Amino acid sequence: MTFAAVMHSIRKTVLGAAIVALAAIPAAQAQAPAKPAAPNVSKQVYGAWNLLCVPVQTGGEACEIQQALTNDKKQQVANVAIFRKGAEMDLRIDLPIGVYLRKNPTLRVDNGGAIDGPSYLRCNPRICIARMTTAASLLDSMRRGTDLTVTFNVTSERTMSARLALKGYADAEKALLARVK
Repeated sequence: MTFAAVMHSIRKTVLGAAIVALAAIPAAQAQAPAKPAAPNVSKQVYGAWNLLCVPVQTGGEACEIQQALTNDKKQQVANVAIFRKGAEMDLRIDLPIGVYLRKNPTLRVDNGGAIDGPSYLRCNPRICIARMTTAASLLDSMRRGTDLTVTFNVTSERTMSARLALKGYADAEKALLARVK
């Protein structure tokens, strides 16, 4: 399957990607709903960010803030989610299958320097998942920044960059932390 075909498939399943993203929360924390329209998924919007929460079997809820990454042509490329894992915040990027796995994605807030991004964990038939514990300095930059650029390799030599708006990120993070302790 060509990269363009993968991209087309991802755009067709934007809502499915949200559920896949929630399903990637460790199983001990969450039970993902079967359908995106399930009434037990709560969603709040903070600027460009969505706060999604699902109830867990042990009580409480599992939540994450997320945003779809788009390229310069406004096509969805990936999904970025941030969630609380214990006392830390983790960042997860769901990328299309077919990415070059030997080079992890890099991150850049506004015009700052490139930051080593998350490491690839696994791929399934629809996405490749990269995840990292997020440094306090990156979170602080995201709270103050305008946009976050994620760059990943399509081949060993060819990269693709996608920009995500940080508008509303600080409020979304506060809401996330208030709901998941």
